Amino acid sequence: MVEVSEVKKIARQIFAEFMATCFFVCVVTGSVSAAKYSSMTPDKTEGLPFQPVGFSIAIGSAITILAFAIGDISGGHMNPSVTLTLMITGNTNPFLGIGYMLAQTMGAIMGGGLIRGAVGKDNYHSGIPYDLPCSTAGGFFLEFFGTTILLFTVFMVAIWPSSHADKSGNDLRSFVKSIVASTAPIPIGLSIVVAHLTIAPFTGSGINPARVVGGVFFYEDMPVHFWIYWVGPFLASIFVPLLYFTFYGTLGPVQDIKGLLQSDQNQRFSDAVLSKDSVNVEMV
Repeated sequence: MVEVSEVKKIARQIFAEFMATCFFVCVVTGSVSAAKYSSMTPDKTEGLPFQPVGFSIAIGSAITILAFAIGDISGGHMNPSVTLTLMITGNTNPFLGIGYMLAQTMGAIMGGGLIRGAVGKDNYHSGIPYDLPCSTAGGFFLEFFGTTILLFTVFMVAIWPSSHADKSGNDLRSFVKSIVASTAPIPIGLSIVVAHLTIAPFTGSGINPARVVGGVFFYEDMPVHFWIYWVGPFLASIFVPLLYFTFYGTLGPVQDIKGLLQSDQNQRFSDAVLSKDSVNVEMV
């Protein structure tokens, strides 16, 4: 029988993912819309060069801020591809993961709707193009590649340092690795900036199925290449754990995480990342 306290905990985690993803998509669509609006001349008859630098920094910074904000509650996933890869590797309970993905999608739709309502239909831009400037196959690869950069960073700076630290937590290396893991949202946010600067001009840099759904939900027509924003990231969710396996010979680093870093200097990180029945790696 599930205890009431456990139900409240799960509800709090799911709600945190919902709100954080809503805030995130507000930043995504808001910053892209602002960049597009700023690129227009005063009479709006000609457009100046539309640069991805500004909104790329805004989007990456938003992930870092929000991951720090809710990391101790839900792990700060805010991305179904992140949740899926952590489910595959046993770092997140499957039932909780499904709840996360539904909450992320609904939160993203709310975020997109709030910005569209605020700036108006004509000024709203999700960043996801109707027509790709490259081939559909090329767009698929770019979405796969961008998501791979993100998930690889998640594994190497959030999972690896904690799962391969000395279990006594007494040596300097263990302490340094715990610091790396507890500050993981910083390099994860930077990986998103890099991905956007690299592929946003071609695909809009979805690399997050929920963000794409929230962004295009209020469009009158769905882009015909919409599938690449789901298939590409979800394939990356499978591919990155295989990369991890080639390095460390395991797909389930969660087995090594429980009970780690229990010394005084590492207790804060342990409490933030580990839960009673499942592990939600702070994202990101």
